[in-house]
Amino acid sequence: MNPVQFVWVPVYFASALVHSYFSNESFIESLFVVFAAFIIGLVVALGVYLSFKRAQWLWYHILNTASGVMLVWVLAVSLLSANVFSDSYRAIPQSVDEPLVEYDEPLVEYDEHEHEHEKIPFEINYKLLKKEAEQGHDEAQVTLGARYFMGKGIHQDYTQAAKWFRKAAHQNNADAQASLGLMYKDGIGVPQDYAQSAKWFRKAAEQGLAKAQYSIGVMYAQSKGVPQDYEEALKWYRKAAQQGVAEAQYNIGVMYAQGRGVPQDYEEAARWSKLAAKQGLVSAQYLLGFLSYVGEGTPQNYQESARWYRLAAEQGHKNAQFQIARMYYIGKGVVQSYKESRRWSTRAAEQGCANAQFILGVCFAMGEGVPKNLVQAYAWLNLSAAQGNEEARQFRSEIERRMTAAQIAEAQRLSLGFELQSE
Repeated sequence: MNPVQFVWVPVYFASALVHSYFSNESFIESLFVVFAAFIIGLVVALGVYLSFKRAQWLWYHILNTASGVMLVWVLAVSLLSANVFSDSYRAIPQSVDEPLVEYDEPLVEYDEHEHEHEKIPFEINYKLLKKEAEQGHDEAQVTLGARYFMGKGIHQDYTQAAKWFRKAAHQNNADAQASLGLMYKDGIGVPQDYAQSAKWFRKAAEQGLAKAQYSIGVMYAQSKGVPQDYEEALKWYRKAAQQGVAEAQYNIGVMYAQGRGVPQDYEEAARWSKLAAKQGLVSAQYLLGFLSYVGEGTPQNYQESARWYRLAAEQGHKNAQFQIARMYYIGKGVVQSYKESRRWSTRAAEQGCANAQFILGVCFAMGEGVPKNLVQAYAWLNLSAAQGNEEARQFRSEIERRMTAAQIAEAQRLSLGFELQSE
C-alpha cells in the first residue's frame, strides 16, 4: 500500500492547527470546521473524478484532491477571519478632539522663603504681616491674601483672601490682580463674575504676568466675560508661550491644528505641541502622538507616535491609553502584543473609553492576551455599545449567538455593575 495515499490524514490535522491559530478557536472546534471543509473538498473531487473509469485509482485521487481543496479553503477562511477585526480596527477614526486646557490651581502660592519675615515665629510674622498690609504695603497684602486662600498657618478664609487681594490689586499688583481674576472666574470668596474675572486678568496680563496672559487668552477663546475672539486669544497665548507656559504652547498648537483664528497649519501645530510636550503636558503629548501617527506637520513615524502616546498614557490619559493599546493590537510602531494591548485597553476602559471597551471585549471574545471569556467580552462590548459604538453593538450580536441565556444575564449584570460603580 502506497503511504502517499494517506497524505490527507496529516493535512487534515495540520489544517485544524492552522485554523485554530488564526481564528483563535479551540483545536476541537477547528477539527469540526476542517471536517466540513473536507466534505466540501470531497464533493468537488467526486465531481471531477466520476468520469474516470480506472476504479483502482479513484479513491486515491479523490482523497488527495479533497485534502488539497480542504487546505486551500481553510487557509483562506482562517486568514480572512484573522483580518476581519484588524481591518475594522485600523479604520477606527482618530481625531484631535482635545479641548483647550485651562488652569485650575491658584495663580499665587505663598513662598515663605521669599518673605523678609521668614525667620520670625509665625504668630509675630502674621502680626507684622497684617500690620504692613493694613499700612498699605501691596506685597504684604498679596502675601496675606495668599495665606488666607491656601490656609497657610491660619484658618482658610476665601472672603478674607479676596479682601486683601483686592486691596493689592487696586495698587496695581499683578499677582493680586491675577488671583482676584481667578476667584471671580470660579466664584471663590466672591460671586462668580466672568466680566470681572476678565477685567482683572487683563490688568495683570498687561503687566507681563505669564499665567494671567494665558488666562485672558482662555477667556477670549471660551467667550467668558468677553466676546469670543480667537485672534485675541492667540495674541495672549503667544505672549504666555514665549515665557514658557506649557498650556499656552499647547493651545496654540490646537488652534493651528483646527484652524481657529489662524490658517490651519500642522507644522506650526506640531512645533508648538512639541514645546509643551517636552514640559510633560499630557494633552500636548497626546496631540503630538496623533500628528506623528498621521504624518501631519511632522514626518510620519509610528515609533515616535507610540513614544508620545505612551508618555501621555502613563499619566492616565484615557485616549492615549486606547491609542497605545490599538498600536500594540495591530503591531504598529511597537512589537505586536495582545497582552500589552489588553493591559492598556483595560486601563482606558475602566476610565470609560468606549473604543477601549470595544477592543477589550474583542480580546476576551477571541482569547487575545487573555483567556477566552464570552461573558467578559459581552460585558465590555455592552458598555461600549451603550456609548454609541456601532462596531461594539455588531460584535456583541455575533458572540451573543454563541452564549447561553444565563451567560448573557451574567454579562449584563457585570456591565450594569460597572456603570453604577462609575457614576
